[in-house]
Amino acid sequence: MKVLQAQQQHIQNLLAEARTRLGKSSSDRANYTRVVCDLIIQALFQIMEPNVTIRCREIDLELVESVLPEAIAKYTEAMHKPCHITIAKENCLPADTCGGVELCAFHGRIRVNNTLENRLEMIAGQMLPEMRTKLFNANPNRKFFD
Repeated sequence: MKVLQAQQQHIQNLLAEARTRLGKSSSDRANYTRVVCDLIIQALFQIMEPNVTIRCREIDLELVESVLPEAIAKYTEAMHKPCHITIAKENCLPADTCGGVELCAFHGRIRVNNTLENRLEMIAGQMLPEMRTKLFNANPNRKFFD
């Protein structure tokens, strides 16, 4: 049991380190601008609504405003229907968030959380079996590999 707890703690430490590095990634403005634009476009494709509200960190407001026309143009070109996006300037994401955006429609009833933390959690959940195998070797007692 102690071995399993130590393994789980090691994985949690790795994810915490990844989150710390992810927080530093927003300092590279050129790369982060492209990432934010792609996150907005992807969230628009997921939400597929004509009226959308976008939330971001307060320090990213200008950045989001600058990439918004490009994101709307790419979405409109691909979907052949217009989209109107409002930026929620008074209800920003917490400052300790690593970055990214959250899109809402129907007064917050439909939400697409495309923050960098959420993306990290999603990838970590999908890759957990692979991470365990690479870190601690294959479990000989495991019978199913789906």
